[in-house]
Amino acid sequence: MDTTLEELEDQLEQTKQEIQRRRQEKEEQIRAERLAEMMRLRDEGLTYEAIGGRFGLSRQRVHQIINAQDERLRLLAAEVLEAMTTEAGNDDE
Repeated sequence: MDTTLEELEDQLEQTKQEIQRRRQEKEEQIRAERLAEMMRLRDEGLTYEAIGGRFGLSRQRVHQIINAQDERLRLLAAEVLEAMTTEAGNDDE
């Protein structure tokens, strides 16, 4: 079976897309791990400056990252509480 140029180009494009997808997944995993480590260090009492020193970031950038994560967690907690309250209200009926 002869592979046509078009088929080879399609295979190449699929391979490129798969490589890009895997790269994005790896980058997201690394970001998540770094964020978790920053949050852990903050919970241990390290200053933003000390955390930044470990990650090569400024104190201000660490502050921004941690504050953004805190806000995401607050929103998630509010959504969960709202869902639980709504569900509990439905159970009473």
